[in-house]
Amino acid sequence: MLDITPKLTKAYFNRARAYVEKGDNLRAVADYTRILDLDPLSDFALSVRGWVLTKLGHWADARRDAERALAIKPSNPYAHYVRGLVAQEEGRTEQALEDFTRSVALGFVQPMAHIMRAEAYRARGDAALAIECYRATLGAESRGRDDDAAQKLASERLQELLVEQQSSPVAPPFAPGDTGDGHSEFPRG
Repeated sequence: MLDITPKLTKAYFNRARAYVEKGDNLRAVADYTRILDLDPLSDFALSVRGWVLTKLGHWADARRDAERALAIKPSNPYAHYVRGLVAQEEGRTEQALEDFTRSVALGFVQPMAHIMRAEAYRARGDAALAIECYRATLGAESRGRDDDAAQKLASERLQELLVEQQSSPVAPPFAPGDTGDGHSEFPRG
């Protein structure tokens, strides 16, 4: 008996990708769901469906897909990226940063992973590491239209951050006990 599952899976992946490119995310989710009906252990399909669900604002469903993908394959860089997107949306900056960093460490080469790491560092108030991540995006080789758009975004965000740094006054260092107004909270002897 001939198993047509691989051919169907590939056809659904191709069609889902085309739907995403056209912005028809609901149909893309439907095709990724069809893939998962054929292969419930496809960590890749779970990850990509999770990513498309983030584009639709379906954060809880995206988190569930990322968690399932990571339960199947803990080293799935795309699942870490998706879980990072959800964590960032939920205001869990440290978890987002951990997932974006893990994603990059596992070889996820999409420039948006570096941008999202930079955004998480920015949210945490760590401008130096944010700058480093934006620059990593700019230094990556572009593989097409999406990478070009990501690099443009990284360049814009980097410039914004550099301008912010230049325009924010640096407070002078104070000695221990100095209140900053020329007085000390400690009596002088």
